[in-house]
Amino acid sequence: MVRWIYRGNFFGGMSSMRWKALIAISLLIYAFILYTPIASSPNRYIEIENVKAESKNEPNPPLPIPRNKIDEQIAIVPERIKAVQDPLRGDRIDMQKEWDQALKEGRERKLGITKQESVEKKEMVETQKDRQEEAKIEVPIPQEKTLSPTGIGEARGTGDSFKYAFQPLKEEEFVVENVMTIPGMSFEQRMTAKVDRNANPKLIVTWNTGLSDANLGGCPDWNCRVVNSRDKLSEAGAIIVGHEDVAFQPQSNQYIVYFSQESPAHSGYHPRYPDFFNMSFGFRHDTAAASPYGYTVKLAPESYRKPPYVDESLIRGKKKGAAWFVSHCSTASQRELLVQRMQSGFEVDIYGGCGTKNCPRGGDCEKMLDTDYHFYITFENSICKDYVTEKVWNQGYGRELIPVVLKRSIVESYLPPNSFIAADDYESVGEMTNYMKYLMDNKTAYMEYFNWRKDHKVVFLNGKTHDILEKPWGMCQICRLLWETPMPHHSITDFRDWWENSCESQGKLVSDLLKGSQQIEQKQ
Repeated sequence: MVRWIYRGNFFGGMSSMRWKALIAISLLIYAFILYTPIASSPNRYIEIENVKAESKNEPNPPLPIPRNKIDEQIAIVPERIKAVQDPLRGDRIDMQKEWDQALKEGRERKLGITKQESVEKKEMVETQKDRQEEAKIEVPIPQEKTLSPTGIGEARGTGDSFKYAFQPLKEEEFVVENVMTIPGMSFEQRMTAKVDRNANPKLIVTWNTGLSDANLGGCPDWNCRVVNSRDKLSEAGAIIVGHEDVAFQPQSNQYIVYFSQESPAHSGYHPRYPDFFNMSFGFRHDTAAASPYGYTVKLAPESYRKPPYVDESLIRGKKKGAAWFVSHCSTASQRELLVQRMQSGFEVDIYGGCGTKNCPRGGDCEKMLDTDYHFYITFENSICKDYVTEKVWNQGYGRELIPVVLKRSIVESYLPPNSFIAADDYESVGEMTNYMKYLMDNKTAYMEYFNWRKDHKVVFLNGKTHDILEKPWGMCQICRLLWETPMPHHSITDFRDWWENSCESQGKLVSDLLKGSQQIEQKQ
């Protein structure tokens, strides 16, 4: 073809200089078409030649990158253009790393993200991933910490410096140095157990009590179970009995526990022999499985409350004397006679079946105890050792008023110091009510009855919520004992004497007060 052009057949005898120039131009055009990258349109792609990986472990080449994306990122990172566009710069893997780094740094500058912020974000993402991985791993719960669906408890320190942090779900954390109960067991002993979490759970059988596994809500990490299956009797370490049953045949090496939250005046048991029971599950504190209606704790300094300990404006707004919520009108303690005598010279409003006023238990009307009344009558239906019921712990200390009890010696070891009025402190009913009037007229003296709130706290156990606050008592304490090796010896030497002879003669205290009042009146 060149020879044909050279001979002038195509251009009609063109001179040698002209046809040589034409040939040169043609070759340049051909070369331009052959080597120009396919990038004439922003919607076309840069075709990257497939290069065989040097090793089988090398990843596949990256996919082609849209040209319009290249143009967009080039506008952000001009100093990286050469690294991105030059396919001969290093191997393909290095080029892709350069590309990714260029886009990342350019995007961060465009968004105003600093390098430090980018690092922090990366660390945060990695931390989240680590936590997600850790969440998949079951970590054993340490012995000193109790995890519960209804709160957390944590032991702190040992020996004389031992404290326990209660963290109920619906309350703020409070740290405790001790509980107010009878001597005989350290607080640390009460709150810690020698549990083998890899062993089978210790079994507690409830024979006829209505108790259940829920009563272990304060110590779920102590590895015990409560069942009411009588066929498990031989496997149980403890059996809890509520009333007599001829079918009940205990075995050796088992704790036999008597259950009752009623006073001995309204409950009892006739055991087969005097030391039939090892302990009782109820209000009595002088037993290993004590389970009171409430309790007082001595706070650690870090949980001390700052003044004021009561709302002064609320106290100064009170106008009424005492309130009493009651449904049993004739009782062994004859409390009704004492209240009747109090009403002769002091205001006592009676709510419920024994009075003329109404307020459903737990209703909003109970708020009037905070706003209207100075005192709350907490007289029990019988005067028995340690018998302090919910009327003291709930209304008496759950409201902004002063509780009035029958007998100081029954409650003094368990209630906050200088926080209540005891009827048996006075020689007559008139002397007691006169002092109550004095407190109503002297609000500063009245408010001193709340100073205990600085370093004490009252806990009410309603029997429905089984949470970390129950750990020092009842079922958790039975569970704790079952893990001791050997199981500690506990015995009620003569149950009938221990139980039935723990109450005062019917109406004796009230009778003595009324006699004293009568004698004083006669002298006047």
